[in-house]
Amino acid sequence: MLVVNESHAANKELYIMSTVWTDDEVSLLETLRPVCTTREILQVFEQLAYDRSAEAIAKKARCLGMQFNDLGTPSLHALSEEELAAVEEMILDREDALNAMEPPVVLTPSEKGSQTLTLRKEVGDLHQRLQEVRQQVPRRSSVSHKIAKGSHPSIVLMLSDHHIGKKVINENHELVFNMQIAIDRIISIPELLLDQLPIEDLKSADEIVVLLIGDHVDGEDIFPHQNIHLESHVADQVLTVTKAHWNLLRSLRVMFPLVRVITARGNHGRSGGSPESNWDNIFYQHLALLVDMENDPNLVIRNKYGEFSNFMVKEWRGHMRHKAPVQCDTAASRDKFAGWRDIHNYDFMCYGHWHHWGVHTYNGRPIFRNGSLSGGDDYSETFGSSDNPNQVVFGVTPDKIGTFITPLVFK
Repeated sequence: MLVVNESHAANKELYIMSTVWTDDEVSLLETLRPVCTTREILQVFEQLAYDRSAEAIAKKARCLGMQFNDLGTPSLHALSEEELAAVEEMILDREDALNAMEPPVVLTPSEKGSQTLTLRKEVGDLHQRLQEVRQQVPRRSSVSHKIAKGSHPSIVLMLSDHHIGKKVINENHELVFNMQIAIDRIISIPELLLDQLPIEDLKSADEIVVLLIGDHVDGEDIFPHQNIHLESHVADQVLTVTKAHWNLLRSLRVMFPLVRVITARGNHGRSGGSPESNWDNIFYQHLALLVDMENDPNLVIRNKYGEFSNFMVKEWRGHMRHKAPVQCDTAASRDKFAGWRDIHNYDFMCYGHWHHWGVHTYNGRPIFRNGSLSGGDDYSETFGSSDNPNQVVFGVTPDKIGTFITPLVFK
């Protein structure tokens, strides 16, 4: 027999009182639902001190058979003065948000083709200028094969998906990522290494291996209406990303006896039919010129300008590429990782692209997936994932891969 004491009864009464909708609440919901989003209705309810969550509002609307049809402005008749004031404030906020939005640029096929040709010409012109400078600067550190050996640890820093030039506005219409935020995060990496890595590894490390794994430049015309997400044109993106990473490398060189840079291009830098027409490659060429002009034997860069790169850390063979399966537990993904293992004979693998970090293994071989500089955005939302802005760093010794694994989380 179930016994209900007085406190249980009181709690039940409070529960019923908090979940049963009043006539005023239902009436207001009926007025707003056809023309307002759930977030807008929640704003009005909060102004009127109705204790309803967004989930509760959406659920009640479904129970009553109501749906949002975007029919325009809410009907303002039959509302109390207090309700009228709350709805009018919501309408003003909606208008402000709409006025702040930029209309999408819709290109015809011929306009898109013309833009693609223009981008390809820009790539060619910039490449030509770089080649002219390249002929005047002797190759030094860009052809070095220097590798730290011995018993001391190496630190591997994965850098990818910086998307310099991208502008991210969250659902509350707040700016959460742009070029300046990206620059600040890149140049803060040395400080984060000091704050978040084991001090013993930092003191004893004989090198840091910087993996540039692509999508450092956000590009242009990668997907429809990308222009409304951009803060600056692609040539400015290249110059900005070069300056930020050059400052980073010089800071790392102060901290470590050897800095090695290894590169592979991403997909956002592409600017034409050829995979070689990639703005990541232009950025890497800029960086190689700066490294050669620095003429520091302990700051070296290795550019292959391709889809992947193989490299050594201590006695371990690494393989890096921009995109790989998001995880390795399906039949299709296992086939991919097995094929790359057979082709490249890697001991560990690094990649990016998915904007959230993770670590998994294929037959005992570590596989590191990097995060992004922007964190959760519209891209990561499409596959149901959100993450803090971060980049992954891990330690390698002659005996072990992954002596530590840390995502550097940006503020």
